[in-house]
Amino acid sequence: MDFYYKTTSSGCRAVLMTAKSIGVKLNLKSVDFYKKANFASELLQVNPKFNIPTLVDKDIILTEPRSIMIYLLDKYADESHILKPTNVYNEAEINQLL
Repeated sequence: MDFYYKTTSSGCRAVLMTAKSIGVKLNLKSVDFYKKANFASELLQVNPKFNIPTLVDKDIILTEPRSIMIYLLDKYADESHILKPTNVYNEAEINQLL
């Protein structure tokens, strides 16, 4: 999974923390909009809107931190993980925190 991010973005850091907490390894691609020698042109090819963060997992491209975190939890977290809710009320509380 490729993850295009900027270190100063709080949304990017939240995704990184979520991935780390569930043990998902991301292929990190730091994007610096002011330097030419980075992944900016590659990001533009997969995401014409040029949003940060951007997650590319095979055929899916997500560009919103909250949707990325929920996707990672739904797809990769096991059922016993603390961030994986067991009922609708816990899910609402976790989604609010995300």
